[in-house]
Amino acid sequence: MLLTGKSEDVPKKYNAPIHPAGAGKPAKLTASNMVFSSTTITAGNARGIVVETGMNTRVGSIAALLQAKSGTDASAEKKWTRNPLGGCIAKHRPKLTPLQRALHSIEYVMGLIAVGVAILVFIVDPRA
Repeated sequence: MLLTGKSEDVPKKYNAPIHPAGAGKPAKLTASNMVFSSTTITAGNARGIVVETGMNTRVGSIAALLQAKSGTDASAEKKWTRNPLGGCIAKHRPKLTPLQRALHSIEYVMGLIAVGVAILVFIVDPRA
């Protein structure tokens, strides 16, 4: 299942209790009586109603959290840099995740090693 990462089927109950509504609150639906858009039916049949769509779904709320964490949000801090032709332009630097920072540092080190080896081969090569 998309939300839980389980590879095995999870049984659902057609008669699972729906917790009654509180004062001014809607009835609470639980995982035992709900299916999601990525759900596959292995046996039986069912009818359902759509209760949320788009960014209001659980998958949508996860997507919103990921988008906010990755720094792609419009409120991300912009830094200003001088344009060689004059004037200032905004330079957007998104916030990086720890994995992205680690990968950038590995790329930098590997690039330096590659340049160093290329220079060393050029200097030591007896055919040159």
